[in-house]
Amino acid sequence: MRLFLLTCIVLASLNSCTFFSSTSDDQILATAFGEELHYNEVASRIPKMVSEEDSLNIVNAYINQWTEQQVLLNKAAYNIDDSLMDEINSKLEDYKNSLLIFEYEKRLLLAQMDTSVSEKEIQEYYKEHSHNFKIQEPIGRFLFIKVPKQSSVLKNISKAYKLKDQSDSLYLNEIASLELEYSHLDTKQWLLVDQIINQTPLKEKLIDKKTFLKQNKHVEIEEQNIAYFIKIVDYRLVGDEAPLEFIKEKIKMIIRNHKKTKILRKIRSELVKLAIRKNDVEIFQ
Repeated sequence: MRLFLLTCIVLASLNSCTFFSSTSDDQILATAFGEELHYNEVASRIPKMVSEEDSLNIVNAYINQWTEQQVLLNKAAYNIDDSLMDEINSKLEDYKNSLLIFEYEKRLLLAQMDTSVSEKEIQEYYKEHSHNFKIQEPIGRFLFIKVPKQSSVLKNISKAYKLKDQSDSLYLNEIASLELEYSHLDTKQWLLVDQIINQTPLKEKLIDKKTFLKQNKHVEIEEQNIAYFIKIVDYRLVGDEAPLEFIKEKIKMIIRNHKKTKILRKIRSELVKLAIRKNDVEIFQ
């Protein structure tokens, strides 16, 4: 009853227009079972540039949340037996220790780890582990163009997209921003087949991607007022080894993680040896 009355009195005071101007950081907003909620704990949660009314709503909501939490904690403490409480405290201690170590090691890594990965490292890792990188979804290298049918350069595009001559690529890049509604002209980049198909009327049809890739080199589609042109430069099917360019970023991450693990092992070993030399640690065998 005391908790309820005190909280109500505090909440009523928050409706005052002078609340923020007259409130000190250590002012008590609520108490519960010996615990106190001070204004400075709530103030840090109020975003800048919000109205006084919104600020009051935030404070009120936090007090209600804090009060409810304290009541539940008190009830839980009385209704959980000692053995379970010991287990909870042990887990909390483990979590605290893990968090402290994680933050400490993160700072050590920032200070000591070289995050760069050379092209040579990537190629060597791929050469040794390429069999571990299998394609899960069909991918390909494509040229893809989407252009209005009434475009004055439609006929030129229908010839140039096949890339029979180097000048075709130069021409398409030249007109891309002026004439094309959408284009993907980087034929060295590997993409999921769906990234191309989903931008065409083919997405509405149940097509077999394997057949689509194997039986087509050039695809032309017209629907409504749009013409679509697709050139399939190369492809890989499910189960094939992934090309290096498609998984380069993944390999970089793997190499960085390996470096991180190696550095952390070295740091941990050196710290333990140092502690033993200083007699801070003694191992009994």
